[in-house]
Amino acid sequence: MPEQMIAYLTESLSLAAEDVYVTDGPLNLQDLMALYELNRPDLKDESFCAAPPRWGSDRSIFDSLKERDLLMHHPYDSYDSVTNFLNDAVDDDDVVAIKICLYRTGPESPIPPALIRAAEKGKRGNGANRAQGSV
Repeated sequence: MPEQMIAYLTESLSLAAEDVYVTDGPLNLQDLMALYELNRPDLKDESFCAAPPRWGSDRSIFDSLKERDLLMHHPYDSYDSVTNFLNDAVDDDDVVAIKICLYRTGPESPIPPALIRAAEKGKRGNGANRAQGSV
């Protein structure tokens, strides 16, 4: 912005000099979304596709965890890694409890049915601890 415009706005708005911040870049970035709406695929990035679970669908996550730790980083790793982990826990006889903080789900989410299956198999969940008085 030209110095004359800065001085004019500062005076017109009764601002002190320390109330004016000069930045080297655009301010209202959402206005640039109009450019994204243009039919110019040559200017756009390819669609992002998350990586599949690193332990594979033919192998239990628990077998992989015996070999090494795994770090799941969302959204870069597919969320299937979480649902596969949950299903492996439901089906594993050595798992006695599943603790999960579930904020919200969509109507097609595979997580509530998996938690129901876990409860039907006798696995404890978050509510069981509260009923026993522990935190």
